[in-house]
Amino acid sequence: MVRTACCKRLQSAVAGNVWCKSLSMTLDFPQKAIVMDRSLFAFIWKHSKREQMVLLAVTLITFPLLYTTLILPKQIINDAIGAEDPMVSFVSVELSQIQFLTALCFAYLAAVLIHGLLKMRLNTMKDVTAERLLRRFRYTLISRMMRFPTRYFRTPHRGNWSA
Repeated sequence: MVRTACCKRLQSAVAGNVWCKSLSMTLDFPQKAIVMDRSLFAFIWKHSKREQMVLLAVTLITFPLLYTTLILPKQIINDAIGAEDPMVSFVSVELSQIQFLTALCFAYLAAVLIHGLLKMRLNTMKDVTAERLLRRFRYTLISRMMRFPTRYFRTPHRGNWSA
């Protein structure tokens, strides 16, 4: 009885953009039959091409910052602390060792902060994209499932007997 009522609510929700309280979501399906993609990769690429390109661009932006965070400590040790002269020439500017060390330390701090923020944003964007794709995939599966008659869900199937 409960399953039949839920199936009827789902079928009425699939018919249009209707709020379904039992599912706590809005279902927005087209009226025509939904054709599934041949592979999961094709589904992901079809529905998130733009987001994937943005993720790729942000990833490529983070690589120079990662390289900077790896190179700056080496420069701090070798060039600022281990310099033989009390004055260091950097980009045609004469700095003392302490000034050069301070500048490199602040540059390292800025690189680490910017790289960390970009990585956080990248992970957030990946999570949002994955959740949207999962939701779309779930709605597609539900809409395909609702094409079966209601009596199909009332009878137990052999795979469900063992569970």
